[in-house]
Amino acid sequence: MTIERPRLKRLLFRTREELKLQLLASVLVCLGISCGSFFFFRFAVESFRLSRYDGKAAEAKLAEMKRDFQSRVSEEGLYSSDAASIRRWARESGAAVVPGGEKPASDDLTVGFAPEGPALSLSTVIRYRDGEVGTRFLHLPLRSLRFVSWVVALLLAFDVFLLSLFFILKKKLDYVLKIERGLSALESGELDHEIPVEGADELARLAASVNLLARSIRDRIDSEQKALQANREIIGDLSHDIRTPLTVGMGYLTLLLERENLSEGERRDYLLLALKKAEQIKERTRALLEFATLASGQLTVRKTVLDIRVLTNQLREELSALAELRVQDGIPEGAIDGRIVCGDAGLLERLFDNLLSNLQKHGDTSRPVHFRVRLEDGSVRIEIENAVSGRPRAESSSLGLKICACILDLHGGRFETAQEGDAYRTRIFLPVR
Repeated sequence: MTIERPRLKRLLFRTREELKLQLLASVLVCLGISCGSFFFFRFAVESFRLSRYDGKAAEAKLAEMKRDFQSRVSEEGLYSSDAASIRRWARESGAAVVPGGEKPASDDLTVGFAPEGPALSLSTVIRYRDGEVGTRFLHLPLRSLRFVSWVVALLLAFDVFLLSLFFILKKKLDYVLKIERGLSALESGELDHEIPVEGADELARLAASVNLLARSIRDRIDSEQKALQANREIIGDLSHDIRTPLTVGMGYLTLLLERENLSEGERRDYLLLALKKAEQIKERTRALLEFATLASGQLTVRKTVLDIRVLTNQLREELSALAELRVQDGIPEGAIDGRIVCGDAGLLERLFDNLLSNLQKHGDTSRPVHFRVRLEDGSVRIEIENAVSGRPRAESSSLGLKICACILDLHGGRFETAQEGDAYRTRIFLPVR
């Protein structure tokens, strides 16, 4: 299984867009949290600021301001209409002065509340150059701390914003780092490393796709290694199975060239032997090409529904034509009636032909051949046991057995061979339904 490059690019694009949306949503959530925190901290700071208020000290400060203002007026001979001079004194003292009101009978002190905190108002009489005039003083004792409270509240709210954003995005950032480490491991060749798939969002799908990519690369490398090993085995088989008859055939042809005194009958015998070796080379080259086609996966398998009983009966009849057959059917009556195999009839026939050819070439057909059939773990197991021939035979070729293994592999089965003494056992496993 492989990942198409366009699909991976689309997945990366969707992941990037989703991360942008999640970041925007996280920022908005954190902004909401920080706004709430700002008002909470401002209330807390204001409460602390008000707790610092001392009423008696503020009243004494206001009385001192009155005396100081009266001294300034007397020293500079100010009129009640000298607004510029009055404003200048107000800025210096931090209080507001409003001349021109009604003259109270005595000093009238009132305490109110303004956005800046407690507000003290003193109505009194001031002697200006133009006479006594009612004047009101307004003093905000905590006004200087208001700016500090806003700054503190803003800083604390900003800290809450950063902490909230950090904790919201921490999990995503940690997961992104895991994916990055997985990609780094994949890049360095650690194909067995897998990224844990957490959740069901785009990041999780990206992690699953990276794992799938690693598995596909690992499977491809394994397939290439198996193909390389198969090629080595093919070269070895080719060297053994073709070189031997080729050497013998060339020997016969060399004798024909070097010995001029051979009779016509001897020449014919040598030519027939050389032709036989050439036919062996042809047959083994054909088997080699057939094996290469099966092993490369280029052959199209045309599977059809095949009856198990028909297949086993066919193989049993063909074996009985070669040797005395002793059948041991371990399947209860009716157990495989109606059971089927999805397979390529031509390839399975080739499988049986190879088994029969191998028996005929290398088995002792004068002794009984045991044929056993049984059901085993969802498969039908066909076992053929024969005695190995002790007579000299033609050179053996393992390509036929390799072709059998390839055919069964294409059908989801397996092929096993074993030899104990002079007993040779072949087992075929075919999945049934």
